[in-house]
Amino acid sequence: MSAIIVLHEIRRQSEAKVLRKLLLSLSDQQLLTGIGIQCVALAKMKTMVSYHFFIVWMLSLLSTCTHIGTLLALVNDFKRDWVLRWLRQFLVFVNLGLNVVSGIFILLATMRDLKSTLPIACVWQIKSEGAPSNAGTSIAGTITVITGQVIFFVLAVWYLHVKERKWIKAVQTVGILVLIAIGTGAAVRVVLLSQAFGTPSVPLSDTEEKDWSFGQLLPLLLLLLPLISAVEIMRGMTSFPLDRNAAYKYLGEMKVPSPVVNDQAPLLVEDKGRSSFQQNPFWGQGTRHFSKY
Repeated sequence: MSAIIVLHEIRRQSEAKVLRKLLLSLSDQQLLTGIGIQCVALAKMKTMVSYHFFIVWMLSLLSTCTHIGTLLALVNDFKRDWVLRWLRQFLVFVNLGLNVVSGIFILLATMRDLKSTLPIACVWQIKSEGAPSNAGTSIAGTITVITGQVIFFVLAVWYLHVKERKWIKAVQTVGILVLIAIGTGAAVRVVLLSQAFGTPSVPLSDTEEKDWSFGQLLPLLLLLLPLISAVEIMRGMTSFPLDRNAAYKYLGEMKVPSPVVNDQAPLLVEDKGRSSFQQNPFWGQGTRHFSKY
């Protein structure tokens, strides 16, 4: 969906307002889901074995790739509202902190060759008995993922605040391709490693991963909420065939502004009192730059 929106903006043939609204809702769900599963994993680290903890870590990496990929496409929506911009930065920072902490657990478990039957919290209590023969690759991969998470966060914050638009389209295109590749790799890793889809790396005494219950169905059902909102928006637009602006105002779609047409135009250029980049009122340049969207 991010790639479709970026392609629309590059070709300038359609605004894709409904798709942007739908993607924004799905992005929020993905970010909160990534934070939630990591909080649960860290809270249960005294009972969760390293096998399951690693799967959660890979899912959090997939979540990171997903919501940063949506950020590339929806950057204008966050730039026009400083509250949404700083709230997103805070949530991304929380996700980064949880991911780094989880990565340290995985790194220590690899370096100390933690037995698969022991909880992940035991990495702080057991003594190292020597790393396995393939530990070098695992350690390098874990460090690379942690470093990549930090780099993603720095680039995401820079991307939210940069005002020059000369290289924005190139950053969007390259960024989405890179994130798709990383997210696909994380998803494939989870599928091959989990009992639900592939072959687990440790012997399990039950098949609970294959059982679908309320905890598995609820997140999938929540994914339908943005779809229902998108249908309502589309139906509302068809109710105003002669005045599309009235449909947007009726449905609150003025909250989803159109992309800036001229990529070379700076975001701070004011037009009749409006600005495309809303400053932070506490340490920004004051309320005179507030957007009227």
